[in-house]
Amino acid sequence: MLGNISDYLILSWFDDVREMAKATLSSKELNRFKRPVVESWRERFNGRMCHVLLARRFDLSAPGTSLLAFYSDKPVVGVDMWCVRKITGRNAKLLTLWLNSSLSLLQILIQRTETRGA
Repeated sequence: MLGNISDYLILSWFDDVREMAKATLSSKELNRFKRPVVESWRERFNGRMCHVLLARRFDLSAPGTSLLAFYSDKPVVGVDMWCVRKITGRNAKLLTLWLNSSLSLLQILIQRTETRGA
């Protein structure tokens, strides 16, 4: 587990959802905010669930960088992370272990394309 803080996503329509959305949406966006839109979020969310998450962008030279991949027993959706789907159980754990191993990090360093950082 990475932490005890959860992000929340609305997956079904409820009575005061439009009232709640007024705080963050413009009037134009609020006009398009209807039940079918909210109901479609569940399908998109379920399609992105996985057991292995991989950092999308990382700086290996940054202080505190130690893990690039994360495993969860329960399927999760990562924010700004790659979801490695269709890998479960022992294979998911092994893949996470490999992606965080010294050999994997060495391979990343050798084959990297420099975008920023050291």
